[in-house]
Order: sequence, then structure tokens, then C-alpha cells
Amino acid sequence: MVREQANSLHEVDKQEILTNFAFVNALVQGSDKDGKPLVKKPQEIANYDRMRKQITGEWGDDVIKVNKYKVLSKKAEKAREQAIKELEERRKTNG
Repeated sequence: MVREQANSLHEVDKQEILTNFAFVNALVQGSDKDGKPLVKKPQEIANYDRMRKQITGEWGDDVIKVNKYKVLSKKAEKAREQAIKELEERRKTNG
């Protein structure tokens, strides 16, 4: 009895996967107004290499660049805030 239930549940799971695959396949095969496919490569849907690198702790050049720009952006924001404070102080002292 339990084996039969397990087997039936397994079959339902397989059918669900096939249904999801068919759904995603239908979405991916869409095209724009010129008839060109909206998605040209699987990497445009999900970048599994990047996901694997994140899981294994390997960092690619793109992640290093993003982190570099985040740091620079934070520094620029701090400099902007400091400049605004200095301008406000000058306005107060100059009347």
C-alpha cells in the first residue's frame, strides 16, 4: 500500500515536471513583433554557471566588477552627502 502510494506520488511529480517544462517552453518560444525570438539562448533565462560559482564560492570577473562598482558608488554617495552638508553650512554662515 505505501509503495503504491509512493510510486503514484512519484508519477505525479514526474507529470508536474513535464507540465512545468511544457509551460516554460511555450513562454520561451514567444517572439517579438518582427518575429524574432524573445529568448535566444538558455543563459538569457538563467545563468547556471554563475549560480554554481556562487554555491561553490568561486567568484567570476563580473562579480568582482560589480563589487568594485558598489564600493565606488558608496564612496560617491558619501562624498555627495558631505558636499551637501558643506554647502548648507556655508549658506548658514553667509546668511
